[in-house]
Amino acid sequence: MQSLYKIGFWNYTLAGVRDEKDVALWKELGFNLAMSYVYDPKTCEKEIVLRTLDACEREGMRVILFDKRTDYHTLLAQGEEAFLSGVKAAVRDFGSHGAVFGFFTGDEPAAESEKELNAAAYALKAVKAAAPHLTPYCNLFPYCEGLKVSADEYCENWYRALHTASPEIVSYDYYGQCCYFDAEFYRDLYFTNLRAYKNLAERMNAEAWTCLLSVGHGSLRVPTQDDIRWQLNTAAAHGFTGFMWFYLYENNFDPWWGYRGSPINVWLGGKKTALYDALSYENNVFLRHFAPVLAQYRFVKAMHFNTCYGGFESFHPYGGIHSLEIWINEGCPLIVSEFENEKGRAFVVVNNSQTQPVRIRLRFEEWTGRGEETPWLIPGGMQIFEIPKEKIG
Repeated sequence: MQSLYKIGFWNYTLAGVRDEKDVALWKELGFNLAMSYVYDPKTCEKEIVLRTLDACEREGMRVILFDKRTDYHTLLAQGEEAFLSGVKAAVRDFGSHGAVFGFFTGDEPAAESEKELNAAAYALKAVKAAAPHLTPYCNLFPYCEGLKVSADEYCENWYRALHTASPEIVSYDYYGQCCYFDAEFYRDLYFTNLRAYKNLAERMNAEAWTCLLSVGHGSLRVPTQDDIRWQLNTAAAHGFTGFMWFYLYENNFDPWWGYRGSPINVWLGGKKTALYDALSYENNVFLRHFAPVLAQYRFVKAMHFNTCYGGFESFHPYGGIHSLEIWINEGCPLIVSEFENEKGRAFVVVNNSQTQPVRIRLRFEEWTGRGEETPWLIPGGMQIFEIPKEKIG
């Protein structure tokens, strides 16, 4: 059975530069979804891709196929007839393979470009029509500072452009949560994006996915293990079910943007960096310990405690929680989210600090039978508290 929660990665490495042996590393890193090496039929034999797909299938891992023939940029460059022909060929080559989750249809269409938006929507529809059993994947720009519209207005533009394509996934990338400076400003933008894109996904009747940072560049530091945990758990606590790490492989030294520290360094012979072990640990913790519980529930809403970011409401006790207070490290921000199913309710509490631990005191109403809980939450740490329906009454 496939997990509701997907953890994958961005892959810009050309097919043939690395090979199927890396699938063992992907498994060790805790991924249950891979993005394939970049495939261009003009320069690469499809057997290279098929061997990687075979290895993924053996490991029970699904794959987003990065085939240039299904990218909306190919549509813009070559026109509809050539694009549709390429899509059909891509589906013929790979679409029936058991490991394939779907085809990549493009990244970051310009929100202000009608031409790019139309092409992105066309590619989603064309790829879905050619392979209705698969899930096309397109990723969107985030809402950023300097825009003259609100985040909700910005996402309304995405809705108008893409809703006719009926995307099954709404995915975007935002990395300001690891900015060296103006941390509170960019952290607020991080949560603004979570709120706006989750709402967009719900309007589209789609899964909400987000891309998280696993490489330093520009104004962004190399994430720590605490940052990795914080990103995963805060996104999950806001109802997201797909997480794509940007990115896995550092293919070249880049002095202009300063890309550094990603989990695997290709130009140093495939060297594993310090982030490799951190990412492996946190991905595995989430998928083994938290995802199986969360997958039994439906997300209801997220609330913030002490500091409210991104327009989220402040948490006040309800639904079986009598009181919530900070026992140690008063003032530390928290996230409290409600999930529900036919059997009851679950509250998820996440430490919303990227750097400091906190100990909470959570008192439940007497009728829940839970009493009092006083766990430590490490930076970004999560705890799940379940209340069975028979206790709710």
